[in-house]
Order: sequence, then structure tokens, then C-alpha cells
Amino acid sequence: MRINLDKNKKYLLACSFGPDSMALFTILLINNFNFEVAHINYHMRQESDQESAQLEAFCQQKGIILHKNDAFYTDTKGNFQAWARNVRYQFFQNLVEERQLDIVLTGHQQDDVIETYMMQKAANREVEFFGIKDDITLNGLRVKRPLLAYAKQELIDFCHENNTPYAIDKSNLESKYTRNYFRNKVLNTMTKVQRREILAEIDLQNNLQQKLSKYVNSLIDKHFYVKRSDYKALNVLERKRLLFIMLKKFDAASYFTKGVFTQIDQTICSDKQTALFKLNGQIYFSLAYELFTLIDISLYAPYTYTIELGTEKFTSRFIDFDLSGNLEKYKISRDSFPLTIRTFMKDDYYTIKQYRKKVSRLFIDMKLPKHLRHIWPLIIDKNGKIIYIPRYRQDYEKVENNKLNILL
Repeated sequence: MRINLDKNKKYLLACSFGPDSMALFTILLINNFNFEVAHINYHMRQESDQESAQLEAFCQQKGIILHKNDAFYTDTKGNFQAWARNVRYQFFQNLVEERQLDIVLTGHQQDDVIETYMMQKAANREVEFFGIKDDITLNGLRVKRPLLAYAKQELIDFCHENNTPYAIDKSNLESKYTRNYFRNKVLNTMTKVQRREILAEIDLQNNLQQKLSKYVNSLIDKHFYVKRSDYKALNVLERKRLLFIMLKKFDAASYFTKGVFTQIDQTICSDKQTALFKLNGQIYFSLAYELFTLIDISLYAPYTYTIELGTEKFTSRFIDFDLSGNLEKYKISRDSFPLTIRTFMKDDYYTIKQYRKKVSRLFIDMKLPKHLRHIWPLIIDKNGKIIYIPRYRQDYEKVENNKLNILL
């Protein structure tokens, strides 16, 4: 069996002692790859201790370093699969850092690709990729799956041919889990022709997804805004893909449910001019007239800064202010100091040409997006008077010869 790996890399093999990972173990051995083995015993089955001991004996026999982790699941009401995944990848990440390894290898194979695809289609949810990618990065950890071209039975046969020990997890034979149902009731009844057909279908779907993603990505500008008119011109499939990609930027694609799509879609297509609402966690949707975006609300926290006389440069997350030279444009003189730069408060008023106006009304007039109202700076003199508020434009850009710029 051939796998596409670099012999100059040092690998960590995630090994359950099942036929998939043990076949990969043997392929790595035969081809003299530099690797170590990571194994987790979750103690969820009676056979797990025996399997762990067999793997340890095999590693000792072959002169391969084994890293073992004993994990115990105690939350009977939680999601074991999610917990096990977190435990697993934290263990891998620690080993990669400690042992200075390059890449984690897993034994995922062709059956896993087909099972995953069938589950994705049954769930009818937007996904980044159909089936399983052969090379991904998880929390900075690179993971490769070099066996995706091989069916599980091929790997079992390979283990037998090479006298490689392995164990079958009997829980996989039960159909109470969705994945096991597709494996036992659907995949195991497929002919070779049917397998080829569904694999071709997966490739076709991923090619279509790639083209669709490229198109909708072109509608997102460099400030992560999308024009309302562009969105309305899309069909439902394109709209879903666009919003899914936007959520993916925040690692929040799992939040993309039918309800979330309906809420956003109806808001964009409504007569509302502005909107700001929570999607999930810290992720919010923001509509501002002809533009909309998604934001992490935690980045838009109120602030207050004090600037003393003699300060020549002030920079923060959202503000770049050159205080040297003539500041008459900003109504700042030596007598204005110490200055306060802060965000909006409910009862703030601003005087423009002898006309006193509520700042909240001014923000509406300048069509300032609601999320930016949380961080838009007000410049206040030593007497507590608001003396300057930067103007906002939809095409707002930093201008080099401006002394005050908002960093969006």
C-alpha cells in the first residue's frame, strides 16, 4: 500500500489498535518513516485494557515509542464523543510540542469518507467539505489522513497479510449511533460499483462547493461587509453558502442552523435599515443600511483613555491619533488638556454650529453601524465638553495625512 508522506517529517500516529490505525502503523514501519505512537484508553469497554497491553507489546517488539493516556469519562449526561475528541486532540497537541513532532496521522479510510458524506446529506446542513479532508489543521495542529483511498476491508486484509495484530471495537457493530447505522445498514451492503458512484458524487459535490465558495467570497469586501443588494440577488443555496463562510471566519460554522439562516435572511430582505442581534456566543449580526456583516461583540467593548498635554502620539485598538502640530481642526488647544477619549454614553450631547444635538441622533444621521457605535471615539476636553466626533462614511478608510484615523 502506498501513502503520500514526507520522510523528512516526524509523525505522531494516533492509534486505537483498530485495523485502520494498525494497518497505517505497519505501512509506516515497512517504509521506514520516523514516527511515534499515541494511544488513549477510555476504559469504556472490558477489552480496552487488553488491547492497550497488546499495542504496547507490539510497539516494544518493533522498537517504536508509545505514549499512553488513561482517560475516564464521568459525565453521564454529557456527550462522550465530544469529550473524547477534546481529550484526544489535547493529548496529541501536548505530545507534538513536547516531542517536537511535525504532523499527526490518523487511520481514517474510505468507508469513513462515505459514512460522513451520508450523515452530512441526511442532516441537510451546510458543511465546509463533503466527506473527509486528507489534510487539515485543528487548533494549530496539522493532521493528515493518508488512507482515504483505501476501503476498510482492504486494510483488514493488509493486516492479515502482514501478521499485524488488531482488535474490532464491538460497539461499532451496534446501530444505535447514526454513524454505525449508515455503516452497518447502508455502506456494508454496497457493491463496488455503488461505492465508486458515491465517491464520484462526493468529488462532484466538493467541486461545486469550491466554485460556489469562490463566487460568494468575492462578495465580501476587505472590511468583511457584504452589500445588501448583492445578497438579495443570490439564490437560497448561494445565500446559505455566503453566511456559512462568514460564520466560519469566527470558527462558528456549527452555529449555522436553519433558524439562524431564517433570522438573518428575513432581516436583510426586510425594510429595516439597521439591526444588531446575537447569533450565538459572542457572534452578532449587524445590518447598517445597505451593508451587513458579522462581528465578535467582545471586540467592541466601551473604553476611556486620558491624554495628557505633551503626548505626541496615541494609538489603541481602534484609534490612531497624531497629536503633534496644529490640532485646530479637532478643536483642540493647549487649554483642552487633559483630553478624554471615550465611547458614547446615553445622555451625550454634541454642539454643532450652536445647535445642540444628541450624539445618538448624530450616529443615526451619519449612518454609523450599530456595532461601531460601541467603539466610536468622542474627544472631550478637560471641562467634560465633547469637542470633536469623527465623521463616518460607508467607504471609511485610513488616510495617511489625517491626524485622527479610526482603525476598522
